[in-house]
Amino acid sequence: MSEAHSVGIIGCGKCLPRTCVTNAVLGKECHVSPDWIESRTGIRSRYYANLEETASILAAKAAERAIENANISKSDIGLIICCSYSTDYLFPSLACKVQQMLKVKRCGAFDLSAGSAGFEIGLTVAADRLGADSELKNVVVIASAVQSHFLDRADPKTAVLFGDAACAA
Repeated sequence: MSEAHSVGIIGCGKCLPRTCVTNAVLGKECHVSPDWIESRTGIRSRYYANLEETASILAAKAAERAIENANISKSDIGLIICCSYSTDYLFPSLACKVQQMLKVKRCGAFDLSAGSAGFEIGLTVAADRLGADSELKNVVVIASAVQSHFLDRADPKTAVLFGDAACAA
């Protein structure tokens, strides 16, 4: 029987786009009040990426911050899991693009698409992989979304709910 070992989060990072859109601004576009938005969603503002702020750029920056926060080297990373449904391209995968941007060699990388639950499922997959592979020491799990480019900002049913960002652990 194999010996169980603990798995935990040793560092976190995030990356927000430059543009913060408040409920006052979005409310004008949706023809609703800022209070209407907040009372239904609990959201006061959200961030929107410009055309240069792609899902991979946000993801790589969040991963860099998580790696730095964990006080480990990029060479210590054995696997990158990217959880997103708004990737830059169909191919290559977002995880492979992030691996290239981070300049991480000898590292597995794959995407996991599970909608809003993606990050939580990604953490579970990472824990399972760490438990199954004694050679694997560190996994970076990233959630990245850039969906503002596809929103109808006049539709209060959807525009008030979504923003862009990336986080990593």
